[in-house]
Amino acid sequence: MNDDLSGKANPKRQKDQGKKDRSKKKIMVLGVGNLILSDEGFGIHVFQELEKKKEELNIPSNVELMDGGTLGLDLLHYVEGIDKLIVVDVIDAGVDPGSIFRFKPADIETQQVRKLSLHQITLFDALSMAEKTEVLPKEIIIIAIQPKELSWGMELTEEIKSKMPKVIDLVMEEIDKA
Repeated sequence: MNDDLSGKANPKRQKDQGKKDRSKKKIMVLGVGNLILSDEGFGIHVFQELEKKKEELNIPSNVELMDGGTLGLDLLHYVEGIDKLIVVDVIDAGVDPGSIFRFKPADIETQQVRKLSLHQITLFDALSMAEKTEVLPKEIIIIAIQPKELSWGMELTEEIKSKMPKVIDLVMEEIDKA
């Protein structure tokens, strides 16, 4: 995990916009979260911003942007055939709000907790199921942020909202690496 990422946008990003077809790999950028729980919806807000700025950011045609919301196991259908999956989400790491992390699923330990409902399925549960059903993308990168507030509300807190340009730059860097 890497929490040493600043919240400032990368000015170099604008200079590199001339690259249209970065890769022929099938790439999906998946924003996940719950929009009605303030900062929990960060991944969806990033997805919406990427959609809005698709041409300005010069997102290539082999990149699919997806609002994963709280789909859980329903995500399996969508990730089948994807070479690189870039997930944007929140993570409670117990650090300062706005801390940004970039990691692979294998980089962190997850606890197996007995589920009482399909509503309790986490992103990591869905990825584990994708692996078992052999639809797991070849490469998975998770870009996550430490939330400040997870109470009822549709708006991001200012601390988290201010990190959106940096997270978008990190997503675009991952697209460039493919």
